[in-house]
Amino acid sequence: MKTITLARACAAGFALSLAVAQAASVGEVSTAPEAGAVVNPAGAGPVYRAPAAVLYTNGSLQTAATGGGPAGTSPVSVLTAPDTTLGAACNGAAAGTTFRLADDFTVPAGGWRVNKVTVFGYQTQGAPGGATTSSFTAGVLRIWNGAPNVAGSTVVVGDTTTNLQTATSFSGVWRVSSTTLTNLQRPVMAVELSIPQTLLAPGTYWIEYGLTGSLSAAAFCPPIAANGNALQFNVGASTWAALTDGGSMRVLDLPFIVEGDLAGGSLGPSVPVPTLSAAGLLLAALVMLLGGLLAARRAH
Repeated sequence: MKTITLARACAAGFALSLAVAQAASVGEVSTAPEAGAVVNPAGAGPVYRAPAAVLYTNGSLQTAATGGGPAGTSPVSVLTAPDTTLGAACNGAAAGTTFRLADDFTVPAGGWRVNKVTVFGYQTQGAPGGATTSSFTAGVLRIWNGAPNVAGSTVVVGDTTTNLQTATSFSGVWRVSSTTLTNLQRPVMAVELSIPQTLLAPGTYWIEYGLTGSLSAAAFCPPIAANGNALQFNVGASTWAALTDGGSMRVLDLPFIVEGDLAGGSLGPSVPVPTLSAAGLLLAALVMLLGGLLAARRAH
C-alpha cells in the first residue's frame, strides 16, 4: 500500500493525514493525540429529527446509544480496529474541491416519488471541539439509474453545481475512535438535500453527493459499520474507485435517508374527494333543505 501524508502546519501543530492507496480511499484517519487549530462554529445548534416520510434508510450511523458527548451519555459512531478511516473525503460541493461519494438503494414494485435525500458529514473542529452548530453551507446531489462508474448509467435528477442544501443540523451522534469515546471534535451533521419531486420506477439507483462547509477543515462523511459497495469520485483525476478503509481494506457503506412517498401516494396533505354515493347524499340534503325553505315561505 502506498501512503501519502499531507501535513498542515498550524499554531497548535495540527496535522491532517489522508491515506491514499491503490485500494484505499481518501479520508481522515485515526490519529493520536487528536488536536487542531480550526476555528469552530458557535455553540449549540438544533438537533436533527428523523423525518416521517422515510422511504429508505441505508443503515444506522450510530453504533452505541451512549458513551460520547460532553457528559459521556450521547450516541456515538465508533471507529473500531482494524478500521482506520474516521470519515471519507466528501468535499465535492464547491469549486476547487476534490471528492464526491456514491452509494446505492433499491426501489421496490410500485415505484417511489422522491423529494429529498439526507446525508451525514462532519468537519473536524479544533480541540476541544464540542460545537453542535452545523458548519455545512452547500451540498450537491445526483441520482443515477445505475452505478455511476458503469457505462450506460445516466443521471435521473440533479447536477454537481446546484446547491440543494435546504437544512442542516446536528445528528445527535459523535464520530469517535474506540480509544477516545468522549472526543468532541467530530459532531456529525445531517445535511438535507432537496430535489424536485422525482418519480423512480422499480430498480436500483445510486446517489452521488458532495458537501462544503465554512470551516478550513475538509468535509468528511463517516461510514456505517456494515460492509458495502460505496464509491468515491476523485474530481481532479475524474475516476471512480471503491470506497475502502485504509486499515482493514474493507469496502465501506454510507448512511443516508431517502424521503418522499409511494408512487401512488401524495407528497402533501390529502384532500378527501367525495365518492359518488357521498355526493348523492350531499345533493339530497341540499334538496331537502331547499324544499323546507320554500315550504316555510309558502306558509307565511
